[in-house]
Amino acid sequence: CKLGVDKNILNKATGKAPVVMKDCTIERFKGKNCLRMTDKSILGFPLKKPLKNGTVFITIVPDKSWFDGGSKTPRMIFQIGAHHWGANNISLFREANGKLVVRFHNGKNQQSFYTMPIGDWQAGRVYKIALSWNNERARVYINGKERGGISKPKIPDKFPSLFFIGSPSDAHYAGWSLNGLILEAAVYDNAMSPDKLMETTLIGGIKKKTKVAAIKPRAIVDSDEPYIKATDKIVHIGTGTIEMQITTDGRPVALYDKIASRFIIENWTNGRFWTIFDQNRKNLRVSNTDAKADFNIISKGSNRYAHWRYDGGVGKCVIDIYIRPDIDGSLRFKYAITNNYSDKLSYFYFPYFAGISKKDGGWAMVPRLNGILHKFENFRNMEYGGPGQLSTMLIGVKAGPSTLLLYPDDVKGALQFAIAANDGANSIFIVWDDKGITFPKTRYESPFAFRLYNVGDTGLKGIAEQYRRWAKKQSWFVTWQDKVKATPVLKKIANGVIKMTGFEALSGRGYKSYAWKEQHKGLTFNYDNFLKVAEYIETTYKVKPCYRYDGWYARFDSRYPQYFPVDKRLGNFKAFMDANNKAGRLVYLHTNPIQWDFDADMFDINKMSQPYPGHYSLSSWSHNRLYFGSPRLILDDEVKVVKKIISYGVRGLFEDVIGCTTMADTNPLAGYKDEGRAGGTQALLELASALRKASPGVFRGTEAGAERMLPYYDGFLFGSGNDDFVPFFKMVYGDCFVNMQPIDGGGSGDNFHMIARHLLFGVVLGLDGRGGRSKWSRGIFSPLAQKVFEMQNVAKHTIGKRILNYTWKGTVYLSEWDDCITVANLGRLPVDKIEFDTTIGKVNVSGMSPDSVVFIRKDGQFVAIHCRKMSIDGKEIFNISKNAIAVYNGKDLKKIEYVKRSK
Repeated sequence: CKLGVDKNILNKATGKAPVVMKDCTIERFKGKNCLRMTDKSILGFPLKKPLKNGTVFITIVPDKSWFDGGSKTPRMIFQIGAHHWGANNISLFREANGKLVVRFHNGKNQQSFYTMPIGDWQAGRVYKIALSWNNERARVYINGKERGGISKPKIPDKFPSLFFIGSPSDAHYAGWSLNGLILEAAVYDNAMSPDKLMETTLIGGIKKKTKVAAIKPRAIVDSDEPYIKATDKIVHIGTGTIEMQITTDGRPVALYDKIASRFIIENWTNGRFWTIFDQNRKNLRVSNTDAKADFNIISKGSNRYAHWRYDGGVGKCVIDIYIRPDIDGSLRFKYAITNNYSDKLSYFYFPYFAGISKKDGGWAMVPRLNGILHKFENFRNMEYGGPGQLSTMLIGVKAGPSTLLLYPDDVKGALQFAIAANDGANSIFIVWDDKGITFPKTRYESPFAFRLYNVGDTGLKGIAEQYRRWAKKQSWFVTWQDKVKATPVLKKIANGVIKMTGFEALSGRGYKSYAWKEQHKGLTFNYDNFLKVAEYIETTYKVKPCYRYDGWYARFDSRYPQYFPVDKRLGNFKAFMDANNKAGRLVYLHTNPIQWDFDADMFDINKMSQPYPGHYSLSSWSHNRLYFGSPRLILDDEVKVVKKIISYGVRGLFEDVIGCTTMADTNPLAGYKDEGRAGGTQALLELASALRKASPGVFRGTEAGAERMLPYYDGFLFGSGNDDFVPFFKMVYGDCFVNMQPIDGGGSGDNFHMIARHLLFGVVLGLDGRGGRSKWSRGIFSPLAQKVFEMQNVAKHTIGKRILNYTWKGTVYLSEWDDCITVANLGRLPVDKIEFDTTIGKVNVSGMSPDSVVFIRKDGQFVAIHCRKMSIDGKEIFNISKNAIAVYNGKDLKKIEYVKRSK
């Protein structure tokens, strides 16, 4: 069976013919042979060896019939293994709802991810698809773009020996086939790099580049003042802390750390500095390596810029790059794009720093939530968009004794993606991706610069301090103390948070009818039950926590079926709020101002956002069909709703989703002047601002959070994440907000690993009070629950304060505030002794069990879980059993002995 010009369709790892081929016919497509697959087709090949690392590549043209089928009928693309959804299997398929699913199963567990909305799939269109995997990462690329991935995929334990295209097995499943044409297919026994995956799956391929001889770095200019010096075809741009070298024809050469007297980059991988794509990533891909450049120096007053003008793609686009050394020690990068091409240009990667060596150890960090840090010895790629997915828009890198900080001086918040990725085995690269639109026959000039700082051997602390200097000048900087003065009810959050639920969400995705959802409702706490449980908690545990109450108007947070009238099955809402206010109780209610349920009476498709023209952002949660609203078009409706909620006496709101959203909106009714750039995100802030004004005197929290949201929200739901997370946002803005409990509450108080992380991250401690899950809240006294409230009473000292440093020795981590610290062993093995120099003195800790933690204030109050002994500057603070949970509040030492540790 011929496929392509002269190659059989076969497994390139084996060179063997199919073991099964049924009802596959040869056709011509654009002058080449290909295979026609129908509902009856089966095509399978043998695998020569287990592919613990591998790449599957396939090019398809789906028929219209590939989109037919029932609501439960997936359409297979390929799989390794004989039986779909069985053990020891790798498969890629399209669900009936349009989502792409990749699934790995290792014989015990499974992981999968969903991506690519149905609007992207079209009959008759060519799709080049690749799935690449190793133990660290699985990636799916389609037509030159990464569409999703899995960290640490579950590679099959017993690797299957068969590879199937279309039909999921030799025992045919009706309706599951790949209906359409197969143009080419291959299996490789190695995991392709992201660059190779991108190039391999680009429609039309990528032209081969002429090899350019490597250019060696030159001697460094000895100057503490900002300078631009061009000598021997090399331009030196530097300050007293850093120098960049780039050729006069626009190829970067080196990056030098003048503090440590060493090259951070001396082998600039591929000479890449910028890359640009058309909006579909299939016809135009140009980088500085295949564009000619002219160089000159521009003087504007006291400022001097090194300027390169690149001719990209024989006049298809012109790229202007400007670099200015600044008196503050930074290098500043700006750009302009002139689009002479017939299509929109939507992806611009710049500035690109490639070849940062891993050899001396280090890490890269991006502020996803609090911050995600990946160490070089086990580095995993990171890509997050901001503002929204990024709480703070920056990239930080620690490479040996050098620490780099790169961020866009972008106050408005254009749609930028921070990327830190492997660049071969021994280095990484960092780059920003501008996903805004540059229209044909127009010129776009970046309104902001990217700033690159070298802060020496200072790590996270140095990055946070340098960035904070800029952050404090921005309009969003407002302190927690100022917020409390304006809204005194905020002080109640310090006593801890208990999650309660009215109607429970329904498990599972995919839309269900209104009638189905009504039939399957699940009521946990109506208003009367809530009041009884809250009174029991406060009387029994002698605490006055605040309560997050979800599902207050129905059982969903997306207008299901609408906000008002409040569901009568819960009770009298006004009486409920009056009772809570009379008891001095803060109850904050779960709402969603940005996602709209199409079942709601208020739903209007014309008011929904369009990520790109004519397409809507559709998702499913709790069997609801949800759309993102266009912020300007829904603003008046949302303000009316919030005002009505507040009229009932509500003193707190938790507005879901809006805090972790970047709004790409091209709805023409919204009237954005900068379509596809900062307009939608700015409108999102306008909405948040209007909602704050509509709810004066109210505590306001949101999911995740971002620096631009600080004036509009008091609490961000960051939590403390997993072992990849660091409390970076708290190091910059810890005195501006409160870090709230994660969405599922704090369990029943016996997860000591999570409590240790929370104390490290300055998270408000709390518990899950939902009925049926938490006996402690329903009449059975729990010493562990008591201890959580006692710990929070001591640890609330950190609210409104900034973490000054976060560091680690092995598995023992240290957070430092100005007058208190947390030391925690997050490893699986005990630690006999550890010592730190801290803000409160020289600290020695002994007998740390796994998941043990000590939080101690300068005044002597402390929390100790499964830790034997601690001293500060030689003075012993406590000496207790390492099986104890102890809390000292300045007056009494309270302990529980022999507590079973969480796994």
